[in-house]
Amino acid sequence: MCEHGTLKKVHVIYDLQPPRENDIYVDSCIADEVQLLNDKGVKTMGCCCGHGQGDYPPECLIDDSSADLCKELGYDVHKYTPSHTESGILEIWLKAM
Repeated sequence: MCEHGTLKKVHVIYDLQPPRENDIYVDSCIADEVQLLNDKGVKTMGCCCGHGQGDYPPECLIDDSSADLCKELGYDVHKYTPSHTESGILEIWLKAM
């Protein structure tokens, strides 16, 4: 886990509200994995390493259209909150840690 505020730029393919900046900053310890997911076609929407708070693995919210691809890549896809799931947003736990 990295210290809060230690960020690295990645290029994401998901456009929430075009035109939106596709170069964003994510926690540096998961940035390479987030970039790889996007390079493979996964539409990531928000990712966090957790910074060692709690017993949760690093997570990434994805567009539900990427669920099958994530499963092919070996990720378990989870529902997030009911309102997120209704909006087409799911969660995966990252492998970086």
